Amino acid sequence: MKRPPGRRSKRVKRHPWTKVLAGLLVSGWLGGAVSGLAVPTTETFNADAEVVEDLTVSESTALDFGKMVAPTDVTQDFTLAPGGSTSTTGTGSFVSGQQPGNLTITGPDESFVGVDSSISGTTVSGCTGGTGTVNLKDITFSSTLVQLVGGTAGVDVGGTLEAAVGASGTFTCSYDVTVFFTSPAF
Repeated sequence: MKRPPGRRSKRVKRHPWTKVLAGLLVSGWLGGAVSGLAVPTTETFNADAEVVEDLTVSESTALDFGKMVAPTDVTQDFTLAPGGSTSTTGTGSFVSGQQPGNLTITGPDESFVGVDSSISGTTVSGCTGGTGTVNLKDITFSSTLVQLVGGTAGVDVGGTLEAAVGASGTFTCSYDVTVFFTSPAF
């Protein structure tokens, strides 16, 4: 179609935001969410919590390596298992009085508790008293995961002492025990 002579087309200059505003209006009309025009909504939710007593650990029976004959050739290990069996790695030997330790753990009924000690083959505890060198080299437990039935559980403790040639006398060694809430292992 031709324009009649003498009529010129007038272009209407539109602001650049005109298209954006039109798009927002159409979007809102079509059911789209327009963040600038949305009405804020607040909902309330509950957060549950149960506060329980903390875990405690106490020594029922002290770990006692008893009497041992010192090694005569090289430093050796004396191992007392949590169940009471003994073994050595050299010429020394156990004589008498060996007693695994026993710990009592208390806390909320039916809780699962992990048991650990920092004393291991790489972290030793020097023993004091006597002459020569004796170190507590390892701590082992009858179980490292227990369930507190009736709010308590018992764990037997064993370990390994390292004694140097010429060690003699009575020594006292110390070890740490850490107990912590955990999940059951399946």
